[in-house]
Amino acid sequence: MERRVWLFYIFICCLFCPACVTSQDKSEPVSTVPLEQDTLEMEPDFSYEITEQLPHILVDQTGYQSMDKKIAFFYGNELEENFEIRNEKTEETVYTGLLHKVKEEDGKTLYSGTFTDFTKEGCYYLHHNKIGDSYAFSIEKNIYSRQYTDLNKMLLKQEHENVGSLAYMLANCMFIKEMFQDAWINASFIHTKTALLLNSQDAKTGAFYSEILTEPVAFETYEGTISLSTTAQMAGVLAQYSYIYREDKDTLLAGQCLQAAQKAYRYVEKYRDNTDTDAWYFAAVQLYRATGQYKYRNAIREYDTLSEESRSSTPQGYTMLADFTYLATPYATDYKRCTGLLDAYIERAQNISANSFRENFYVPSNIDTMSNKEILDDMFVLGVVNHVLSGQEYAGIQKNYIHYLSGINRKCKNYLSKDIVFSETDKGNEWSDAVELLVIYSNLYS
Repeated sequence: MERRVWLFYIFICCLFCPACVTSQDKSEPVSTVPLEQDTLEMEPDFSYEITEQLPHILVDQTGYQSMDKKIAFFYGNELEENFEIRNEKTEETVYTGLLHKVKEEDGKTLYSGTFTDFTKEGCYYLHHNKIGDSYAFSIEKNIYSRQYTDLNKMLLKQEHENVGSLAYMLANCMFIKEMFQDAWINASFIHTKTALLLNSQDAKTGAFYSEILTEPVAFETYEGTISLSTTAQMAGVLAQYSYIYREDKDTLLAGQCLQAAQKAYRYVEKYRDNTDTDAWYFAAVQLYRATGQYKYRNAIREYDTLSEESRSSTPQGYTMLADFTYLATPYATDYKRCTGLLDAYIERAQNISANSFRENFYVPSNIDTMSNKEILDDMFVLGVVNHVLSGQEYAGIQKNYIHYLSGINRKCKNYLSKDIVFSETDKGNEWSDAVELLVIYSNLYS
């Protein structure tokens, strides 16, 4: 009996004492049993789902303008009414605000917290005792001017891979110069890039190649790709340049651009049925404003007779640029058409405003189903209508869209930095969304 107790004692010591296994070579696996036997031949089960964990405090992850309305949203149940603003560096509490219940949503309560009266510039985060901390954000005096400047610098350094991408950039930059004169635009960039794109026009036909060329090429020897839509776009962009810079010091380039635009348009006319309708409309409007010729005015009338299947039922991109250019044309225009265009854009802005509620982060209720492009188009319209009517209401809604895209959304995702403003190394991106965002920021430039 004593011997059996003693053997049991030795077994327990060997089992729990690490020193008892030190004689084993550590380079060898502890178990030599095949994996199939180790797991009793059971397949691992990966069928379970990991619940998505989203932050409970939604803020604009970029920041707020110091004198603007500042609001955040909180998800939770029976939350204490107080929240804090803390200095990101020192973690010191610098402001205490109150929560207000908004609505019940997905088994939780949505609260809003306003801190408009806190205007001190700096970097902060929000804290709530029950649900933790928010992402960090800044408060700045002129945050939209800074964002405009940063985006502008980034776009100026972008290497465009085709004529169409650079043409859209130039069209929007010139639109900013005309519409939002307070916003700084690099005129040297516009002059240099416009002159560069003239190299991509075939001297014989007037058509444009898709590729950006550093010098003119002979039609007989160059095997590049002719693009009808690019040719139409360039006809409009060159006409736009010729009008804006017709009294500039370098009037020679403006004259060259107008000749090149008319030649490109003549090429497009031969293949109208195969040309992008909105690009053709943009070209016709820009050439009509630059020349006043009835040929282009008749083309605009023809555009209006096309069915909605042939033209954009909801204006965007080049179509919106063309519409606003038509409204600013110094030559004879159709009064009914002008009134209809302006009324349609004002109605669109009013509908956006009417459908923007606190229950949905002060943006329209269907915004979760909209693409980034559709959201940017709405913001574009809000900015231009706000500028035309000088109404602060639309500027405020435009900022609500920016807050939504910057983190005040159900996924707490910063769409501006992740989906719209890409890194400078992303060569495949044509940057059209970022270019439209530049126009949007130009309305808020101060």
